[in-house]
Amino acid sequence: CMSHIEDTNGADDPRPVTLTDADIVKKSTSSITSTLVKSRVNGTCTVKVGKLSGVTDVDTLRSDGDDVLTWNASLTSGNLRLCLVKDGKIVAELAVDGNEHSVELTEKGQYLLRAAGESAAFHLNFTTDASVISD
Repeated sequence: CMSHIEDTNGADDPRPVTLTDADIVKKSTSSITSTLVKSRVNGTCTVKVGKLSGVTDVDTLRSDGDDVLTWNASLTSGNLRLCLVKDGKIVAELAVDGNEHSVELTEKGQYLLRAAGESAAFHLNFTTDASVISD
């Protein structure tokens, strides 16, 4: 049984310590989450997580090669990385600073929007013109 991963580097450093790039790009991921709320309204996806430890797919995006992902994310506690994974590689790191950012999806194909958290409480809003494949 999996338990939450402790935030060992303190409140001032939001980077995960235990989770690595290799964990983020694995085909099979595992996580434990408490209070995950996900909603879509008028093309905006909102994700609120009370506590996440491990790696989870937030969404899967299918791009024609000329799409844009726009987001803002903020971390309340713990450690967090938000990444876009394509073909087993991290192709973009999404800033978690409360500001709006965007990244171009210039390669055709499928992108995984993944969250890697160590006792992470966070809020994410995003929009994209790529196709969103929900589970």
